[in-house]
Amino acid sequence: MKHIVRFFVERPMWANLFIFFVFGIGILSVSKMRKEAFPEVNLGQIIITSIYPGASAADVEINVTVPIEDAIKEQEGIKEFTSYSREGISIVSITADEDLPAESFQKLRRDIDNSISNISNLPKELKGKPIVDELTSSDLPILELAFSGPYEELKDFVPELQDELTMLEGVSRVKSVGLGDEEVHILVDPEKAKEKYVDFLMISQAIRKRNLGGSGGTLKSFLSEKKIVSYEKYEKPENILDTIIRMSPDGYGVKLREVAKLEYHPEDLKLKVRNNGSSGASLLIIKKSNADIVKTLDGVSEFLDKKNLPPNVSLKKLNDGSKLTRNRIGLVMGNSAIGFILVVIVLFLTFDIQTAIWTAFGIPFSLLGGMIILYMNGQSLNMFVLGGFILVVGMLVDDAIVISDTIKSLLEKGYDSVEAASRAVEMVWAPVLASSATTMAAFSPLISLGGLPGKFIWVIPLIVILSLIVSLVESYFILPVHLAHVKGHRTQKKVFIEKLENKYESFLGIVLKHKPVFFFSVFIVFFITIIITKNFIKKDPFPQEGSEGFIINVLLPKGSSLEKTESIVKEIDSVIQKIPSEELDGFSSRIGTNSESVQTEMGSLPNTAVIFVYLHSFENRKRTAEEIRKSIALEIENLPISKELTSFSSHIIRFGPPLGRPFEVRIIHNDSIKRKKKAEEIKEYLKSLEGVYDVDDDEIEGKDELNLQIDHDLLASTGLTVEDVLNTIGFSFEGRVVTDLVTVDKKIDFRMRLNEKSRADLDFLRDIPILNRMGQEINLSPIIKINESGSTDEFKHYNGKRYMAVFGNLDKDKMTPESILNLLKEKYSSEREVRLEYSGEPIENKKIFSNLGIAALFAIVSVYLIIALIFNSYLKPVLVLSAIPLGLIGVMLSIFIHGMALSMFVGIALIGLMGVIVNNSIVMIYTSTDDPEQKITDEVIIQGAKGRLRPILLTTTTTILGLFPTAYGIGGYDPVLSPMSLALMYGLLFGTLVVLLFIPSVHSLMKGALNK
Repeated sequence: MKHIVRFFVERPMWANLFIFFVFGIGILSVSKMRKEAFPEVNLGQIIITSIYPGASAADVEINVTVPIEDAIKEQEGIKEFTSYSREGISIVSITADEDLPAESFQKLRRDIDNSISNISNLPKELKGKPIVDELTSSDLPILELAFSGPYEELKDFVPELQDELTMLEGVSRVKSVGLGDEEVHILVDPEKAKEKYVDFLMISQAIRKRNLGGSGGTLKSFLSEKKIVSYEKYEKPENILDTIIRMSPDGYGVKLREVAKLEYHPEDLKLKVRNNGSSGASLLIIKKSNADIVKTLDGVSEFLDKKNLPPNVSLKKLNDGSKLTRNRIGLVMGNSAIGFILVVIVLFLTFDIQTAIWTAFGIPFSLLGGMIILYMNGQSLNMFVLGGFILVVGMLVDDAIVISDTIKSLLEKGYDSVEAASRAVEMVWAPVLASSATTMAAFSPLISLGGLPGKFIWVIPLIVILSLIVSLVESYFILPVHLAHVKGHRTQKKVFIEKLENKYESFLGIVLKHKPVFFFSVFIVFFITIIITKNFIKKDPFPQEGSEGFIINVLLPKGSSLEKTESIVKEIDSVIQKIPSEELDGFSSRIGTNSESVQTEMGSLPNTAVIFVYLHSFENRKRTAEEIRKSIALEIENLPISKELTSFSSHIIRFGPPLGRPFEVRIIHNDSIKRKKKAEEIKEYLKSLEGVYDVDDDEIEGKDELNLQIDHDLLASTGLTVEDVLNTIGFSFEGRVVTDLVTVDKKIDFRMRLNEKSRADLDFLRDIPILNRMGQEINLSPIIKINESGSTDEFKHYNGKRYMAVFGNLDKDKMTPESILNLLKEKYSSEREVRLEYSGEPIENKKIFSNLGIAALFAIVSVYLIIALIFNSYLKPVLVLSAIPLGLIGVMLSIFIHGMALSMFVGIALIGLMGVIVNNSIVMIYTSTDDPEQKITDEVIIQGAKGRLRPILLTTTTTILGLFPTAYGIGGYDPVLSPMSLALMYGLLFGTLVVLLFIPSVHSLMKGALNK
């Protein structure tokens, strides 16, 4: 090593050219990296969506959902699948095994696609084929353009804008929500149809045969060829009224205009959108997976600024992902800059200016080196990448400080600069490598943490490892070059350092003389910390202080119309609008669905509504999202309309990976009576528990159904079929698309149905005109009977079995997700009649902390092996590792004092702390035991510790100062990174005391065994 370092020291141009290369390519890489709030993650879900217009939930379940479930259930790699069968729509959601490799997941997606394509018994009335999509984080909207205004002014403007936005750079697609395509309704008058002796089937057949176009082949002659074509499609919607339905016996044709009229209506999506208190529609911007969110939305904003809105139309941008990205990147970079300045100041106070500059130089060099590697591997610049840099910014000078300090010490002893530089690296390269390797080993298990949260945070440990590797290269081969060419060969140790070393020497001598008292004191503190951790620190993988919105769910009594539900939402809108403008960014409602996805395009539950409330960035508000939610919920509950609600609940929009509800119990049984009975029992038990509120289930009682019972013998005698009857009824009420008119720029569907007067009259159901094969008019009255009964608006399956879910919210100061899970399992441990499955936060929390525990175990084993190899000893690693449990005291006490939860990011700090704490221990033990001929005594231990005081204090101080701005939010508080930085900072602070006092004490205690 000495000869290699000397080679570079004597050829400084090599080092300088390497620096220019790294800085040039590094700055270029940063400028070209795409910016995102969160890294792109495959969420491990495959969604199958099928549209079955006019079908009841039961019809959808049996004829669509069940065949799809049967086709996919044997596929390898599926963890679970759930389905929702609602009026007119089936959604099957498949969750793949959490740690399924990307290649295997894509194979699973292809296999599922093939299985769906091979289903032969799906209803022909399906609107297209079932759509199979995989869900990734890049499929989520980055911006909602919330338009308010009348349909007449939105119907042409919004689709045109949608097409224009899709063409912008970085935009993958734009989804329209709440604005159905305009349709032409052919409204048939049943009385006139009977007079003219026509029925729906005859009309639809005539229209389809009339609206045709095609080629008849090619006419060839000796001189030329001419193509024979016939284009008889309608040129404009009104032409359809001239369609001849049938010829009358007297030779006159019956035209459509004689039995029907045309009206223009929006497509009935059974969904209404209200934006910021007014009716409207939304466009959802979804970016390309490789696009920069900031550049993409800047382009969208620039385009919209040039666009003139129609009269009476307003636009509000909601859920702007670029704001979050800009805020996070600006906040993290600001805190990083402050931390870097503090580190440099400390180095200036400790070393001379030249040494301080070149020691601090390792920080930007290592960060840019890491950026180059990330960019080459296609990674984006997001808050987790920057979070990794914050963690490592203070560590990057640790190895440089040790080497700089050693060079300084040799210079103080009179060595010339070239010899001091090369000899210093030779002396400490092994412990420096060991200290960096232990930090890398501690963080490395976090790269493969597993589960959905692991897919988000894996880049944090990767950044730490990459930056430390680059830092090692810089410390070994570049730093010595510059320190060797600093003017002046001889230097003096600063006076305050010498005084500090002498004070430490005296105090350490006292501690070694009273080891029993010292160990007992440490044990008491450790024991108290365990009690506090177990009883007073709550676990929450992703604390929600940074949440920037909440959701309100509304359920009205069964049979409530879409219009009635909208009137209730208007009252709630008026309450939301009272939120101060400095807190409220905007809000948007989806009426007719209980789906909490803003991308839901169709409704199926007219008595339900979901309201999305978006708040300004949390650092600009005095109240948290939870505080605002509680105040709004209380105000709504005091409104007169609350008495009209069957159910009302609200919860904050979670910040971070989706973990599900605070708790959820799935009651699985195909017998609805047994299922509901058990659900009521569980709900009553949950309501009796303190800290549990908003207990409810997701069983939605549907509107009453008119069940038709057909006399099949009588039907057969008329010459009609069941299909004839059902098609006629389908045309009559829901309506069916019979043809279309296609132009260059748009497509208009023609939907045929009864006129409005007849649709509202049940008697017309019996008198609908229907002709048999012989042209005889048949009256349905004697053939059908109509019974009215209740229904279910939604059927849910879990792995093919019907289920319903019981859920609620928790006051986590009184009841934690883990506690509710344990209580439920204990209460229903002997349940055999129905199957219970638990999901939501309790299950996800358990997985997360279990994975963190496994990662911690791997980290300890890895660190032990590295130390054992460095020291060639089985016992010395135990000495070094003895610092780890006590180093955790600082973490636990800090989060307790600051009132924080034990989160996933605090767990990352805990595991990373293992590697950081042992760094200084390794250098200290190595210094005291590097001479195998020297007998270890208390004096040798004290002098070795004294010699390492300056680098230990420096490495600790620089790391702490690098974390301090983010920990306390000097440049802006981040709810994810700030707790992690705070935990690591205090853990390291306490860990340093452990290294300086506890390690020498244990070393003294073990000196007998080590001297053998």
